[in-house]
Amino acid sequence: MSAFAFEVGLPPLEFGTGLRARLQLLRGAQALLTALPDLSPRSEPLGALVVEAGLVTPGDLELALGLAADRRRRLGEVLIEQQYVSSSDLLRLLGEQRGMPFLDLSRLDPDPDAARLLPAATARLFRTLPVGFAHGLPVVAIGDPTDELAIARARSFVSEARFVTSSDQDILARLEALGL
Repeated sequence: MSAFAFEVGLPPLEFGTGLRARLQLLRGAQALLTALPDLSPRSEPLGALVVEAGLVTPGDLELALGLAADRRRRLGEVLIEQQYVSSSDLLRLLGEQRGMPFLDLSRLDPDPDAARLLPAATARLFRTLPVGFAHGLPVVAIGDPTDELAIARARSFVSEARFVTSSDQDILARLEALGL
């Protein structure tokens, strides 16, 4: 205890409490990131995955495919528009199709050191956010797992990254909270 603290009756200073709290947070995040399943990309089209998941019937899928063709829109957009699936369901299925697990960013405080691996402008533009590390590799959340340009751009900064899907609203909110 410093002589000053003793003289004025202050409790002794405890150094490292901020670091200790940060390490506890990171250990929790590390456990969550390490426990992410390893998914292999699936070759089935989105329509087959939606039916397999029990979200639409084969008849509803045929109707949605017809609407998508008539409107020249992607099947996922039509499925959401017709309220067959939620945007969260679609994101999870598209991620599964690409071999990317879903990560709920409300359960994780991103590691600020990981977040700085991508320039803020790139992260915002492509809705990507490095959230931490698992098995020595950066884990990057991406809002659209079908966006090959976003994946390529993120890989140009973090070549050996593991990608997960997260909602783009959650990614933007976390970027804002991190001041990026």
